[in-house]
Amino acid sequence: MRRRRFLALALVSIVPAVRAQPKVARIAYLSPLSTDSDKAYLAAFRRGLKEHGYVENSNVVIDVRYAEGKLERLGALAAELARAKPDVFVVYAADAVNAAAAATPGVPIVISNTQDPVASGLVTSLARPGGRVTGMSDFHAATTTKRLEILKETFPALKRLAVFWRSGNAPHGPQMKELQRVAPRLDVTLLPLEINRPEEIAPAFETMRVQRAGALLMLGESVLTANMKPIIELSLKSGIPSMYTAPLYAELGGILSYGADIADLCRRSAGHVDKILKGAKPGDLPIDEI
Repeated sequence: MRRRRFLALALVSIVPAVRAQPKVARIAYLSPLSTDSDKAYLAAFRRGLKEHGYVENSNVVIDVRYAEGKLERLGALAAELARAKPDVFVVYAADAVNAAAAATPGVPIVISNTQDPVASGLVTSLARPGGRVTGMSDFHAATTTKRLEILKETFPALKRLAVFWRSGNAPHGPQMKELQRVAPRLDVTLLPLEINRPEEIAPAFETMRVQRAGALLMLGESVLTANMKPIIELSLKSGIPSMYTAPLYAELGGILSYGADIADLCRRSAGHVDKILKGAKPGDLPIDEI
């Protein structure tokens, strides 16, 4: 009888300890970029989590998937991540947001970086997104034309400017219109070159050579970001000066860059994740725009 009583008391003392174990949060991290091109961004996001008290494989688990610049892969990757039942999706760019939303009804989505989420139809407003999407945005209305102005100031003889863009990227339409409005004032003719797949990048440089483009300006785009190293190499090899969208690309060898520190945006997105894991509704969290 005494032995049974001892065992019963031991079990009673163990149960509260088991119940007291903290829940391990599970984050699904989906990027259209490549492992290499996203390396600095994932590292920054992990730093942000650490700043909020999260230790990987202790109180948080991060499942990571990359589309390697092939946007058509995002749907299958999102579905694969959804099977692990994540508490929150962290995604890079609008295409990944849409893939995560389709794969996980009801799961909060935090954008580590995207352009103009309102124009992309991801949220109703920056101040009060509504729905289940929030996060970070690096879009400024004047950013694209400012890059053109810097190029012209740096290379006064510039007459013909190639522009890498993608019609399926919603903010690119308004940005192209702004470039077309400003270019005549600077005595610059635009050469728009649409890039939808990595295989189109090398032929675009050949077109630039034939058309005698004096410089290249790139709009923010996942396909381009995933292939930034070969783009920089082709630009240097061809002798065509290029304007990039973030400081990281200049550090990789690019000539010029103007834009937000994307890695810092990714770090700061961890703050949104922290609030959601603590019970906040994503639709109530304002999107931070830089």
